Amino acid sequence: MKLYQKSVLFSFLILSSVAGLVLPFIALADATPSPSSAPSPYGNRDMNAPIDVNSAYRLPEVYATNLSITKNGQNISGSFTAFNNGDYIVGGLQYDIEILGTDGALYDKFPIMNQFSLNAKEKRTISFSYALGQLPKDTYNLRIQIVTNGGRELGWSDKSFTITQGSNSFVKIVSGAIKLPNFPGQIFDPLSGPNVSPKETFSLAVELQNNGAVISATPVFDVYSFDIARGNKRTVTLSPIILQAKERKIVTLLQTADQKSGVYYALLHLTDSNGNTISSMGEYRWVVTGVSADIMPVKISHLATTQGDTTVMNLDVVGAPDALTVFNANITAQISDAKGIVGQAHISNIKLTDMPTETITRIQLKRDLVSAPTITLTITDMNASILSSNSFTMNIDQSQFKKVINNNFTWFVILGIVGLILLIFLLKYIYV
Repeated sequence: MKLYQKSVLFSFLILSSVAGLVLPFIALADATPSPSSAPSPYGNRDMNAPIDVNSAYRLPEVYATNLSITKNGQNISGSFTAFNNGDYIVGGLQYDIEILGTDGALYDKFPIMNQFSLNAKEKRTISFSYALGQLPKDTYNLRIQIVTNGGRELGWSDKSFTITQGSNSFVKIVSGAIKLPNFPGQIFDPLSGPNVSPKETFSLAVELQNNGAVISATPVFDVYSFDIARGNKRTVTLSPIILQAKERKIVTLLQTADQKSGVYYALLHLTDSNGNTISSMGEYRWVVTGVSADIMPVKISHLATTQGDTTVMNLDVVGAPDALTVFNANITAQISDAKGIVGQAHISNIKLTDMPTETITRIQLKRDLVSAPTITLTITDMNASILSSNSFTMNIDQSQFKKVINNNFTWFVILGIVGLILLIFLLKYIYV
């Protein structure tokens, strides 16, 4: 029996990334499950429906290009160009370094959380370094995957390298699947995001291929809210398993869902008795049902820097990914700098589902910016409980600040001259 290999199809769980319809703002009361004619682990999503590219929700056009790498022993250094092809500013960007086999198998995924922003049509060269783990002799691809700080994948670029002397003791994760107690006898693609209830126990199956001698291997899951880019992992270490020399077998591992609703992403790897990673990686994704929300990547069409000017942004949000729960929420967008809040805007009582809701938000500045602005976006339910929050600082073009500073300096000079003239007249009046 062969489990699902890594899927190359769009999953409607990532629905928050690819779904295409814009929902109207219709008020609705408390969270309610939508009716369904038959039970499905994917709620009301039609997993077999074709994707209409013309109406699909489009993420920012940010790409990784001109990737170059140099391998020196176990260290790789390199650079790439981050390119924003859109007519808008994109903030909260970062990237992952991934190591992939030529067959697409994942061997490592390492997030670089140094955030940056790109102006419209901007190209920026970014340098990086990476330390390789122990890998078998083979040819691999190093991938630079640009992501948002919320974990939405944007553009990527690959460059191959070869390991000529590698580890002889290594386990390859060939394929995986998710098994749910409410759907006995069925297996689900590991990245398709089936629904589970809070604190429900379910099974993650994995097919292992031991390429070396007999070994004791410990399964370790690193579980993240939505994606590794957000950090704050929860690590689950299970009991060791024995793999005979050259053995290939399927193992079922239990997993307990979190209490909090939302999308969860897990990376599985095996370690030896010393805690060293001795395997490739398995990827899994599931959805904990209930009220949850998320903020899509923000596109800023105008970034204000002076008092009275208005920042204009596409602020899009998405509701519960279980495709069952529908509820109303409030959104707050805030701009601050080193002196505090400069401006904010509110969107009240909007209906959220698993499809993105698009808004255009305008924030007028109460005063000039004195430092690079930080944009904070928050979604709350009707009881003011925070469902999602995202914050990022814009790497603003220094020329914009120089303009603000020069304008302020000009006014100071003018006021100074006027004050000096008034003082002269005042002194003449006193002594005349």
